[in-house]
Amino acid sequence: MSWFMLYLAIFFDVGGTASLKVSDGFARPGYFILALSLYGLSFAALAVALKTLPVGVTYAMWAGLGTFMAIIVGLVWFAETITPLRGLFMAMILVGAVGLNLIGE
Repeated sequence: MSWFMLYLAIFFDVGGTASLKVSDGFARPGYFILALSLYGLSFAALAVALKTLPVGVTYAMWAGLGTFMAIIVGLVWFAETITPLRGLFMAMILVGAVGLNLIGE
């Protein structure tokens, strides 16, 4: 259950970041309110996950996978570009997150 809550926190965090991008610097307040709501849900799910998961692994997974997924959202939805170095560092983030997940606690 804790791992599920962590993944849910990551999902909400990335959704909040995408909504913040779409809000166009507060020009579209509905998306800004959506971003705040999603960030709130992210923190709530993260708090539940932290009840049983170690803080170091939890935060590393939340930040690392969140960053990786935000880059993917940028590539797919916002037509951002990927360079070979960006791809390499994305792979490193993914390897680190998977490694942390495999070794567990």
